[in-house]
Amino acid sequence: MKPKTVKTLTALLLAAAAALAFCGCRSGREEPDPSAPVDAVKSEIATAAPTQAISTKTPEEDQSAWLASVSESLYKEHRAAAETILRGDSPGFIMHHADRGELGGVFFDTETGLNGSWLTANLLLLDAEKTGSAGAAGEIGHCSRGANPFARYPFELAGLVQDRIAQYIRDLWSNEVVFGEGSLYPLRGFCGEDWILAATETDSRFQVHAIFRTEDGENWYEFGNANSIMDGFAAVVGAEILSETTGFVCLHSYAFDDDRCERAYVTRDGGASWEDLMLALPEEYAGWSLSALYCPTFEGAHGVILANATHVSDDPNITQFLFGWFKTEDFGATWVFHTMTEIE
Repeated sequence: MKPKTVKTLTALLLAAAAALAFCGCRSGREEPDPSAPVDAVKSEIATAAPTQAISTKTPEEDQSAWLASVSESLYKEHRAAAETILRGDSPGFIMHHADRGELGGVFFDTETGLNGSWLTANLLLLDAEKTGSAGAAGEIGHCSRGANPFARYPFELAGLVQDRIAQYIRDLWSNEVVFGEGSLYPLRGFCGEDWILAATETDSRFQVHAIFRTEDGENWYEFGNANSIMDGFAAVVGAEILSETTGFVCLHSYAFDDDRCERAYVTRDGGASWEDLMLALPEEYAGWSLSALYCPTFEGAHGVILANATHVSDDPNITQFLFGWFKTEDFGATWVFHTMTEIE
């Protein structure tokens, strides 16, 4: 089943407004049109968003309006580049902005259709904001959707994920937080065939996440998490869970105490503890700084972690960019940096 293509921007925004107003983006979805390509949804929304405002009433009746914008994840492109490297081929240039790490993952949301309900991982996120008569900030909501979900999981997993994240928020903030059914969705994160990592929105202070894994596709258990190493300010910008014991996460934070804003960690005990891989550029890249570590991807013992680096010249208005990757042949025990970019 594929989600239904929205025929016009007006129809999409009105549907989003209704969902946000009545059930916080938790409404059921109709049986989709299987012929709808994802580019149709993206192009029809993006041409007008975020500047076009749609309101169900005339200006005389209602001075508020819905403003919408669309974010498209680069997760599929990142995975394709990493898999190309693992095949021994040369990838194209990919830029990943660490301060927009959410665009490197997926958007988890719940979906209900005639054939059942699921937790879906999508590549498009609709942000809708209802403004006041004088442009004042108003109600804000988010809905994730796509003409072709990146992945689909049992609906029961959505409840497990929300319950654990809600508990981590309570533990972190040391107070009681009550969430309604489905109220945490959509959630950002990363996923594979037998695992997901779902995280809260990144804000100026905290992000928490939960990792779940399955052996049979039906029974899911909590893998463990890296919340304890996130220093209160970090965000997950990449993940890969290989087995019941081994997994990798990439974190970004400007608050890490040694100026290494980009870090990659491995666990070999099911998420109970995490080891810093201490990934760094070789000496010949003096003056360059890692600006992103993301999309850890493995094929057996062979794995890569994509990387971007920047170099600021004597002229602060000129910045050079480098795309590369760290590669391992021994399940992440040792790593070697590679790049196609020539440096002077």
